[in-house]
Amino acid sequence: MMEKRMRKEQFLLKELPEPELFGDESGDILFVGWGSVKSAVLDSFDIVKSQKSEPEAHPTLAKNLKCSYLHYEYVWPLKTERLIKLKQNFKRVVLIENNYLGQLGNLLRMVGGIEFEQRLLKYDGRGF
Repeated sequence: MMEKRMRKEQFLLKELPEPELFGDESGDILFVGWGSVKSAVLDSFDIVKSQKSEPEAHPTLAKNLKCSYLHYEYVWPLKTERLIKLKQNFKRVVLIENNYLGQLGNLLRMVGGIEFEQRLLKYDGRGF
């Protein structure tokens, strides 16, 4: 029975889509997350874009900051190849999650050996 389960897992790993990248394949910051943080991150990208066209609207934002977001829709079985490749192309890689432990980050470390030097975690029950 266990061998049957492992075959199913390998099949799923091949069939499930890769995590989706929003933004460029290289830049300053790559945010990595899953679930409900997607909307907040993408909304913040819109604010940064509007700041570039209207600098007086958000004077505290960095003008030339290039950010991307890698969104995991499926967290098991976990695909890590794309993140491993992308991580080399960014100055900073930041895990962003709505939980105390950084569960996706822990899974990425366990499965792919991927460490996050920075984690943006929110666990007070409110969204980002």
